Amino acid sequence: MLVVRIVGDSKSLMIGCDDMSRKGKRGRKPKCVYATYTPEEIFSVVRQNAPMLLPLPNGETFVYLRNNSKNKRKRLVCFMQSTCCVACGKKGEVFRLEEVRGQQIAPSLVLYAADGTEMTMDHILPQAKGGSHRSENLQTMCADCNHQKGSKINSQTIFQILQAQRLVENG
Repeated sequence: MLVVRIVGDSKSLMIGCDDMSRKGKRGRKPKCVYATYTPEEIFSVVRQNAPMLLPLPNGETFVYLRNNSKNKRKRLVCFMQSTCCVACGKKGEVFRLEEVRGQQIAPSLVLYAADGTEMTMDHILPQAKGGSHRSENLQTMCADCNHQKGSKINSQTIFQILQAQRLVENG
């Protein structure tokens, strides 16, 4: 199996580029898409708890996760718990392996709803208010709802925190 690291302008491996910004993200640059995957395809690889080898349309393979990619893995595990926004119910339906054009960073897997809205990992108790990056404090939200929530804490947030603490204690 050939393993390929995609860097810079490897346009021969891309399945498409567009000039539209991500819905829900202000000021995002155009992105290039290398491949698309269903949530089930991604989650089956995440469960293996090993580096993720993602097949590309041209038959080559992209190494997505390495052993030091805890934050990337944590985000995918959060999506495994639910692909639906806890606020509006919008459901993430497709992962795209993409990179922002003009940046020299590795491509990332981004979950999108059917209408093109990006799904994000939200901290129930915001990190700005002392919240942790532990899985009990993480939930799925669409980018629009996550932006509206910001670092606010409301009664629903407090209820979710208490509920998560009870689950951990009774675990």
